[in-house]
Amino acid sequence: MKKYTLGIIVGLFLLNGCGFHLVGTADLPPSLKTLYINSASPYSDLTKTVRQMLESSHVQVVRNPKEAPLTLDLISENFATTQTTIGGNDQMQNYVATYSVTYDLKNAQGQMVAGPFTSQKQENITILQNEVITNSNKLTDAQQALTQKVAEDILFHLSAKNTLTAIKSANSSKKTPQTTTPSSPPSGLAALSPAAAQPTLAPQTTAPLGFYGTPFIGHKDASSS
Repeated sequence: MKKYTLGIIVGLFLLNGCGFHLVGTADLPPSLKTLYINSASPYSDLTKTVRQMLESSHVQVVRNPKEAPLTLDLISENFATTQTTIGGNDQMQNYVATYSVTYDLKNAQGQMVAGPFTSQKQENITILQNEVITNSNKLTDAQQALTQKVAEDILFHLSAKNTLTAIKSANSSKKTPQTTTPSSPPSGLAALSPAAAQPTLAPQTTAPLGFYGTPFIGHKDASSS
């Protein structure tokens, strides 16, 4: 028994070394280690499944968008069943369950960084002729299977090379300082200081005054020479 257990542990280490990951986990970069999930249905099976998968991948899923640099925005989701005649008979009825989800990745300013992505998965359902599809356990099983597949798709897109490149590009553009073009220096009188721009007036001389405000006799005005 000990040898059997040891063999399983060694096998798991070898698979991990080959790049194998357990279903529902992803090797996400440091830029995605803190994430906020925005959803119109925060308690839906999809939101809970995605949160569990992210946490299993060592991602901190916060409840406040201000605490995360990136937001996974689950924009819309739609589940529908369609009856099909393929393979049907008098005793059985066949359905195709389709689940589609649209989502993207936004930064803290609400600007889209990657996406939008659309994941669409289908499951075949076969029930008895007298069964009602909405009351069938097979419909519930199909919904759970489709939710799991879509959640795996979301993690795949988050860890895809194109997404990581888009995140890196967004971070680089945010850190690049904006350069301003220097204005051209003023020319002419505008280049001078206010004092220098004033016209220079010739000094005026007045005759010195004597008693009673009369000029001294013999004073010669410089302007008359």
